[in-house]
Order: sequence, then structure tokens, then C-alpha cells
Amino acid sequence: MPPKRSTLLGRKQARTQIDDQRARQGASRAAESPEQRQTRLGDQRGRQASSRHAESSEQRQTRLGSLRARQAASRAVETPEQRRTRSEDQRRRQAASRAVHWTFMEGEAFRYYPANNYDSHPQLHIGQMTDVCSYCDALKWPGEVPGMCCSGGKVRLPALRPPPEPLKSLMSGDPSVLCDIPDR
Repeated sequence: MPPKRSTLLGRKQARTQIDDQRARQGASRAAESPEQRQTRLGDQRGRQASSRHAESSEQRQTRLGSLRARQAASRAVETPEQRRTRSEDQRRRQAASRAVHWTFMEGEAFRYYPANNYDSHPQLHIGQMTDVCSYCDALKWPGEVPGMCCSGGKVRLPALRPPPEPLKSLMSGDPSVLCDIPDR
């Protein structure tokens, strides 16, 4: 038996309403200011986070499973050109995301401030110099190439000569010598 005429009209009407709503949202988003966009996206992130926080692990697995199925179905019907375009877009997004993490250091070598504690920054922390070179006893970072400091024992620097007398007495830390220095 064919479906009732009113059911077909109802579906067509619902599809038209969805298309109209999509067009209104597109026009509204095109007209919004950057501040309004940030506010809208922030609100949306908050709603999404609270929704995901409230879902159970079974609901999460179901949601992720249906997302995987939709993505697999979408990728199964895409053309090689669409696949290349999608891959290029993903590469661009990933490169931009990686670059954002290091923009705070851009040009920092030209604006070095000794007061900034660069070595304690989490993105710059490479560990302590705990390894000792077996050839020259220099401190090295873990994983540093052996012999990088002295070319595997091929380079030997002469021992430092003791400093001249005025400098030697100042470096000794003797308070009697330091008292003789006039204040300026």
C-alpha cells in the first residue's frame, strides 16, 4: 500500500523547514562580529563539555561508534580527489596547530631577558645535565651523542692557568680583601 499523501507532504515540509533553518543560521553567522562568534563558540564548547561530562561510558562508546561508522561511510564514497583534498586540509590544520605551540618563542632570541626563567618552561625543558663524558668529564644531557663535546677524546684543552693576583684574591671570597674595595 502506498504511503499516505499527508505523510509525504509532512516529510517534504519538514525538509523545507530544516533547509530554511540552515539558511537562517548561515546568514546569522555571516553577520556576527568576531566577539559574537567567540561568545557563541565558547557557549557551544561549554554545552558540549557538560553534555560529554554527563554521559556514561556506554553512551560515550555508542556515540564514538556511530561517529566512526559515519566517518567510514563518508570515506568509502569519497573520490580520490576528495581524499587528497581532505588529506591536504588535515596536513595544513596539523601544521598550523603545531606552529601555534611555538609562537610565544618567535623572535625571542632577539629579545632575551635574563630575568625570564626559560629553562623552567614546560615546552623548553630538556632535563638536567646528569651524564658525564667518559673522555673529558664534561656534563651532558641524557641521550646526547657521546663525544659531542670533545670529539671522542680527540680534542684536549690545556688546563686553565691560575688568574693573576688581584683577581685571584677577589675570587677567593676572603672578606678582608672585599672590605678594601671602596663603595661607589
